[in-house]
Amino acid sequence: MKRKVALLLALLLSVSLVPAAKAETEGVQYRIPGNRPAERLTDGDVMTRITVDTGEQITLTLPHPASGEALYLTWFEQPAETMLIQYDQGGVVIQRDTLTRPEPYSIFPLAEGCTSLSLYAVSSYTVSGMVVSNTPLPASHGFMDKPLQKADMLLILPEPLSGWESLSGLLAAYTVEHQVSTAIVYCCDGRPYEMQEARASLLDLGVCNEPISLHCTDHEFNEINDVYNNWTQKNPAASLAALIDALAPKIVITVGADEANARSVVTNALVREALASAAKTPIKAYEQNSNGQTVLSMTVPLVCFDGKTAQSAAQDAYKLCTSRRMFRHVLTDEVCLSRIDGQAERENDLLSGIHLDMLLTYADPTPTPTPTPEPTATPDPTDTPAAELPTTEAPTVSASEPTPTATLRAERTAAPAANSAEKSGIFSCGGKTIEDTTPTAVPTSPPTPEPTSPPSSTPTPVPTETPTPMQTIRPMPTSTPEPTPTPISAFDAHFINDDSGTEYVSVDTENGEWVYRSDILAVEINRHSRTYRRGSRDYPCVYFVAHIYEREVDSFRSTFGSTHHDGRTVGTAQDMSDRAKCVLWITGDNLINSDPEIKSILIRDGYLYRSATHVDCLVMEPKTLSMRIAPAGSVTAKELLESGVMNSFSFGPTLMMDGSIVERARGQRRTNNPRTMLGMIEPGHFVAVVADGRQPGYSEGMVMDDILELMEELGCEVAYNLDGGMSATMMFLGQKINQHDSAGRDPVTGMSSGQRSMPDGLTWGYSEQMYGLGGRDGVYTSDKTVTK
Repeated sequence: MKRKVALLLALLLSVSLVPAAKAETEGVQYRIPGNRPAERLTDGDVMTRITVDTGEQITLTLPHPASGEALYLTWFEQPAETMLIQYDQGGVVIQRDTLTRPEPYSIFPLAEGCTSLSLYAVSSYTVSGMVVSNTPLPASHGFMDKPLQKADMLLILPEPLSGWESLSGLLAAYTVEHQVSTAIVYCCDGRPYEMQEARASLLDLGVCNEPISLHCTDHEFNEINDVYNNWTQKNPAASLAALIDALAPKIVITVGADEANARSVVTNALVREALASAAKTPIKAYEQNSNGQTVLSMTVPLVCFDGKTAQSAAQDAYKLCTSRRMFRHVLTDEVCLSRIDGQAERENDLLSGIHLDMLLTYADPTPTPTPTPEPTATPDPTDTPAAELPTTEAPTVSASEPTPTATLRAERTAAPAANSAEKSGIFSCGGKTIEDTTPTAVPTSPPTPEPTSPPSSTPTPVPTETPTPMQTIRPMPTSTPEPTPTPISAFDAHFINDDSGTEYVSVDTENGEWVYRSDILAVEINRHSRTYRRGSRDYPCVYFVAHIYEREVDSFRSTFGSTHHDGRTVGTAQDMSDRAKCVLWITGDNLINSDPEIKSILIRDGYLYRSATHVDCLVMEPKTLSMRIAPAGSVTAKELLESGVMNSFSFGPTLMMDGSIVERARGQRRTNNPRTMLGMIEPGHFVAVVADGRQPGYSEGMVMDDILELMEELGCEVAYNLDGGMSATMMFLGQKINQHDSAGRDPVTGMSSGQRSMPDGLTWGYSEQMYGLGGRDGVYTSDKTVTK
């Protein structure tokens, strides 16, 4: 009783006591605790969110009484308990709902006459989307129809994007083309953005029913013990067995036990255990296996996709998985499966041995013939004046009607703005836009003149003089001008620009040039030499400047010294680069392994490692493909995370802000040393610099004033100093391009110039080319070029 009274008092007082931000989106006003922007709840980005503490609430005021609207909630973290309260114009409660562990994507129809509503935190919650709408939200928001209660086919996957590359073609070939009722189960929720991308891709493919989640979680370290220990706490085998009994599928399909992916190993074992204990055993159960005897072709044209194959339809839907774009996965053109029970099966059809009348739903689509227009009879010529001729419209030829499934896909898959622009030939990045316009065709010959009617009578000819013949002047032929190619910006000229997945690599070690280009990433590295004068001595310095041009935020990633991701365990640059298969790798900020007492906010891949705010930190802004400096005390870790920031770094000092040198950095660190710096010239255009040092006669390094001058010369708007010394390293496609001297020591400082292990690094891109150019033990040769 006391608890209920306390909650009621908190509810009544929260509106007046909690500071709130007020914003308006499409007429809906938001009141949010803590002066946080409402855009985080309406931008469709699942990584931007608002955390509400116990006793607080978010309040929405509608522009008019509700009539057919619904509240769409996207939870970043599902609350143990929260309360949705709806009010009428007089402020009277007209409906109160208690929400206990709601689904990640929840839809609540609003009561007729509702003019405001509150989402009250019985326990703290984090919500990333809160939108009132009277129409279904587009696929980019990830809302789907309710899960199936019965299904003929069941796909059991480790997490939202696992198995998509190998099994999504089955959804096109069976679920959409033949309308076989299919349920999808994710053992682990995965990251919020992965869930959103997976749902958007399913909707684009035409699969509209919500996947089912067993809500297992782990620490994303992908270690078998970690995954097994965390998943088994929820007893997923029993839950999955109960789900199989409830759905009663005829066919079950799961992933194979890939030793490189701990979640697939645990999922495979989990499915086997559930099948053994389920009361309703499916007719057939398969695991995906490259050596499987059942081979399903994904290259057969499909009616529901206008002749596209299952592979191409799934590949198109896969493009909405933006976090996977840089991995350039090409979906398989065949799916190989093995029976889990060990039975041999060579029938290359999932439905072999199953009577179609046993299925809940099944369709054998046939193409709709295009109607042939009837020919229009040519009217007899008449002497009717032109002004009296009736106007006749040209016959209309109706296009073939789309199939119901195709219509459903069109209605349910309004693509995000960025995707719509891309599909229409407009590609925007960092404020730069290319529009692909097609010139109007120019006729190459004049129209044929209409014949003239003969006169009714022939007059008597009058004799005339024979005219003197004159030379006929023939007009010069006019050629059709070639269409003017659409110009591209200087920024876009760095990419391949054909969206084909082609990669261009050029390596010239003799002249110190390394180049990588694709349609989403370009890296151009040059080696430079410079001599600095200090007092009466000249100091040589060799440094490497990498210009990085990126169109996709996910081209950038953090790497860790080991799979523990603890920020302390160290590894070599080579191992980190090999694991990431990255195009470019540079040294990070030594995360929390060194001098943690002088570091500020540290975020990696959305996880918080340190929340102190007493010094500047470098913040990578995913939405704008940019970086900025957060001055000491200007922002909290919570605010950065809620704004969608996935990575921040703290080593320092800050070198440049707003295009100007930070004067307080001058005079710091006067000793020559190897250095690592990162700057931004403009959004989407970064520059990474690594300077060698402690190697007399080759390169002795830089002092802080040298760094400041260099980053200013490069035109940086923002620049930041990262870990240097023996850590300073730059890798290109699996090869270290700068130099360490493991046997040498700086004669002045006595410090080693050998390379050391470290806990983290920064990477851009993904490519298999690192192995095609010699691998970790190979040697680049001058002017070696590979085009894939």
